[in-house]
Amino acid sequence: MENIVAVYGTLKQGHGNHYYLTDSEFLGKGVSLGSFLLGHSSFPTVVPHKNGVPIVVELYSVSGRTLMQLDRLEGVPTFYKRDSFSFRTDKETIPAILYFMEKPNGLFSWELPEKKVPHWWTKKGWKPWVKEILR
Repeated sequence: MENIVAVYGTLKQGHGNHYYLTDSEFLGKGVSLGSFLLGHSSFPTVVPHKNGVPIVVELYSVSGRTLMQLDRLEGVPTFYKRDSFSFRTDKETIPAILYFMEKPNGLFSWELPEKKVPHWWTKKGWKPWVKEILR
């Protein structure tokens, strides 16, 4: 079986790093069963956190080669980590690999988002996907 990866931010369709997934099968969208803090710098990130919010992701079936390329892009294991989290689709709940930071660090500004689009994401031009990352 292929690896299932959950992506947000620049790996999503229509964004700068999506070309890494051009040979991968799009499985649909999913919503995390866990909650995350949202971080921002020159790119978005998430940290698993009990007081965070669920995130909306795109799910892809990727080859081992693509997974290795994504690991290099995300700086695994020194910058980002990857682990399996559960995501609800319109049909089922499935485990998928998610790239994340283990804890907030000084390189990013961290906020618990409200039910609206945070002003700092709108200013950075991330508005196309930020409405979906927040529920």
